[in-house]
Amino acid sequence: MNEGLDNISIARIKELNFSDVKTYGEELAISNNIDHLSIFKNPCRIDGVVVFVCLDGCVTCNVDIKPYRLTAGDMLVNFNSSTIQADPCTSFRALAAMASYSYLDKLHLDLSQKLSLYMGVKSNAVAHISEGDVASFADLFNLIERNIEDSRPGQDAIMDGLIQMLGRLMVRAAQSSGQAAMPARKPLRSEQIFERFMELVAAHHGTKRSASYYANEMGLTPNYLSNMVKTCSGRSSAEWINEHTVSEAKVMLRFSDLSVQQVASKLNFPSQSAFGKFFKQHVGVNPNQFRRDSAN
Repeated sequence: MNEGLDNISIARIKELNFSDVKTYGEELAISNNIDHLSIFKNPCRIDGVVVFVCLDGCVTCNVDIKPYRLTAGDMLVNFNSSTIQADPCTSFRALAAMASYSYLDKLHLDLSQKLSLYMGVKSNAVAHISEGDVASFADLFNLIERNIEDSRPGQDAIMDGLIQMLGRLMVRAAQSSGQAAMPARKPLRSEQIFERFMELVAAHHGTKRSASYYANEMGLTPNYLSNMVKTCSGRSSAEWINEHTVSEAKVMLRFSDLSVQQVASKLNFPSQSAFGKFFKQHVGVNPNQFRRDSAN
């Protein structure tokens, strides 16, 4: 039975041992010339941040069910709070990198930049970037690949610097394309709370849908958390939790063989009826109707 949603980590990528993908511990996986996306054939959630820069050809992707078509010069960014699925394409060639959140946190990438990028990507996962930025990505990917297997003293510091450069280049390309707004100040407390909240929601929304759970995990009151999240994003904590739950449900209904009852159980609803009521309230149709419509 296809149960729909896989979780892809760098450890999993290492196990698959792709010839054109190099890994740096369990913190980074990178390829300067990937021509297959077999690992994304089925919908999955990535344990980290992924960036693709399309060099040639095209490929169709679904990010949180929303369809995209990548062609040369397009950049796709995916966070672990989103699901991704890609259809195979024989002519596709791209730069690809995946970094774990623990590694990005260790590098202290600017919170305001990450938040700006996150909000832009939630609206539109794909941006068309300039030829200059594509060339910069290609040069940097080659440099990173050459340094991954260098065991001389100082390698870790060099790799940390190169990945920081990659993160900043990704943000700059997104800003230039209009995908992310230019940060002009230090991150506010509401922005720091929002980012931590979204990390927790990405990890636990499949079973935890109460705002009080996330508030407790962060040592905050539910009202304060919701106010901070709304100040930062324009939406309440409950709205973000519900969006993630609906997205996960849609993926399983569209791409898996699970029954509606099994989907309800996986998402920790007390009954199929409760799940159906929740789904129809947020989608407008019941789960069975959504599955039929998606199959057409």
